[in-house]
Amino acid sequence: METLSLSERIEKSRAVGKCERCGAETELFLGKRVCDACVQAKVDGERKERRITRLRALVGEGAIEPDTQYAWSRWKWPSGNEAIQAAQTMFNTAENVWLWGPTGVGKSHLARVKLVKAVENGVHDVAEVSAHTLVKTGMLFRDDLGRMQMWQRAGVLLLDDIDKVAWRREHVAILWELLDKRSSNGRQTVVTANMTLRDFHSWLRDVCADNHSVATGALDRLKPVKRVELKGTSRR
Repeated sequence: METLSLSERIEKSRAVGKCERCGAETELFLGKRVCDACVQAKVDGERKERRITRLRALVGEGAIEPDTQYAWSRWKWPSGNEAIQAAQTMFNTAENVWLWGPTGVGKSHLARVKLVKAVENGVHDVAEVSAHTLVKTGMLFRDDLGRMQMWQRAGVLLLDDIDKVAWRREHVAILWELLDKRSSNGRQTVVTANMTLRDFHSWLRDVCADNHSVATGALDRLKPVKRVELKGTSRR
C-alpha cells in the first residue's frame, strides 16, 4: 500500500470549491469545507468572547447588560442616574478620562465597565494597573522597558487610584514615560482618583519643586482629557 507524506496528501486532495459559510470559491483540501477567512473570523470571535468573559468577571455577574441601559447589581447607585450619566460621558468619548470622586462610589467598577465596552466595540487589547503597581514595577525594572510595554501598548488602559501613591520625583518620571508612549500612539487612558486633576497637578508640582515642568509635562501627556465626576457616598 502506497504511503503518502502529508504534503503529498494535501496536493492530491487539493480542489476548488465553495466555502460552506460564505459561499466564496476557495481552494479546499483534506476534507476542508470552509475558507481560511471564515476559519480566522471564528478564531477571532472566540478570542474576543474569552476576553469579554474575563473582563465581565472583573465587573461582576450581571453588572452590564447588552443594550445602553446599564444595571449594576453590586452597587446601589446615587439617585438621579448620576452613574449612568458619568458612564455615558465616558463611553461616548475617545479622549482620555479623569474619573474622580469620593472613595467607594464605584469609580474603579465603572472604569472596568469602560474596558468591557471597549472590547465589545473592537478594542481587543485592554489593560488595568494600579498606580502603586506601576510605580513599583518601574522602580524595580527601570532598565527593562519590556516590562512596561503591556501598559504602554494597550488600546485602552485603566490607571487606577493614581492618588494612592506617595509620589516622588523618580515616580513622576515613570508616569511621564508611560503617558508619553501612550500619547504618541493615540492610546486612550482612563485614570481614577479621589481628587481633581487640578489638585493632583498641584501635588506633583510640590513633589517636583526643583523643576515644575516635570510634573506639568507628565500630565500634559493626558491631554485632551475628559473630566468626569462621580458623586455620592461610599457604597462599601
